[in-house]
Amino acid sequence: MRAPCHPLPLPPILVCVAALSPAPAHHPLPAAPPPPPPQILSWVDDDGDAAGQTFCDAGCGVGSLAIPLAARGAVVTASDISPTMAAEAARRAAAALDAPAAARATFRTADLCALDGFYDTVACVDVMIHYPQADVDEMIAALSARAKRRLIVSFAPKTLAYSLFKKVGEFFPGPSKATRAYLHAEADVVAALEAQGWTIRRRGSTASKFYFSNVLEAVREA
Repeated sequence: MRAPCHPLPLPPILVCVAALSPAPAHHPLPAAPPPPPPQILSWVDDDGDAAGQTFCDAGCGVGSLAIPLAARGAVVTASDISPTMAAEAARRAAAALDAPAAARATFRTADLCALDGFYDTVACVDVMIHYPQADVDEMIAALSARAKRRLIVSFAPKTLAYSLFKKVGEFFPGPSKATRAYLHAEADVVAALEAQGWTIRRRGSTASKFYFSNVLEAVREA
């Protein structure tokens, strides 16, 4: 997961693919690998040019995106603010990939503002749900500085149904995490991307039993 560019207490999660943590050192690891984000991998497969491309997976969790990207021939630099998650992602990559593919994937512990280098594609999946819009704007600016061709982000959309779900959750105190998730209007996320010189190329969505998110692919105009 990623932290914003200034200290901010991390709220607990709703549900996510690249899991985040309010206390990274104690994050419970999923017993089975979460499924890779199908929408993003579908775009990568449709383009057919992953081999040799450089990807930065910012907020890699246990490697649900980074590992299949490396399997497709991409050179992947993946990071997570949780040392436990980054180490588990590296372990799963070593177990799932053959030696050449495993050599193309690098996992490390870093927060978003410590990222360096430049990449053909930067992806930040299931991270924005933890932060208010002001911090999301800052995150998008930091990610944009690392992306040469494409930036892919996902967020929990601020819809009537999702907002109602959160509101109902407020009546149930205790370990419920739904009410602490941040929802974002797509127009606000698009505006933040456009402010950094991006153009939206494709839109999609991902869904699981308890969680859904919108996915945006932004590219540099020629």
